[in-house]
Amino acid sequence: SVAIDSDGSKLYYAAYAQNDAVESFYTGSTNLDGTGFSGWTTQTAPNGGGASDRTGADMTIVGNKMHFAAFLHNNGAENFSIASSNLDGTGFSGWTPLPVIDNVGTNSDTSSVAIDSDGTKLYYAAFGSNGSTENFSIAYTNLDGTGFSEWFNLSAPDGADPSDPSFIDMIIVGDRMYFAAYLHNGGSEVFKTANSDINGNNFAGWFTKTNPPNTVGGGESTVPAIATDGKRLIVADTYNDRLL
Repeated sequence: SVAIDSDGSKLYYAAYAQNDAVESFYTGSTNLDGTGFSGWTTQTAPNGGGASDRTGADMTIVGNKMHFAAFLHNNGAENFSIASSNLDGTGFSGWTPLPVIDNVGTNSDTSSVAIDSDGTKLYYAAFGSNGSTENFSIAYTNLDGTGFSEWFNLSAPDGADPSDPSFIDMIIVGDRMYFAAYLHNGGSEVFKTANSDINGNNFAGWFTKTNPPNTVGGGESTVPAIATDGKRLIVADTYNDRLL
């Protein structure tokens, strides 16, 4: 799982890896043109990923801090936690557990998380699928991680299969949260978008869009990304190792 953001001067990266049930977490940076790579700084990894469970982490920048969120699970046990560091990777806070969203049931299931900010609070979107049930919820905290709002359940996108890892992303524009989901079940894919107020009200529901042109089989993965230039929403999708 990888995340990218910028303070306008550099690009910053957060990478989460899981080998069996051993987690690793790294941060790094480059210039905007990709030069001047800082090298990877090894950070304390979040804990809670299982050997056969697909999990994820995300990152956003607010001021001079990187803020991280991780939504991990090991069979039926979930872990949601947040952390922060300086932009150069120093001053890592360690992971603070927050109340979990109980939506992942058995082995080989998927949990996906997105984090963004309006400059005053951190907002989270969490998606989980256990093959028969999908769950989608949002929450927020203060920038220091206090003041957790509790999870606000929204209608989940539909189309994931337990053997096919499917993921979501989120971005904030003004007072709205915008979501993207790229799901598949064997050879059937679906790409959807949705939006709501940042407190979860006025949820617009999921709109099915035209799928990227590809052929998906079983046991593979799909990942969306969503960003904005302030005027439009820009989405990118990956299917296995292809950018679509």
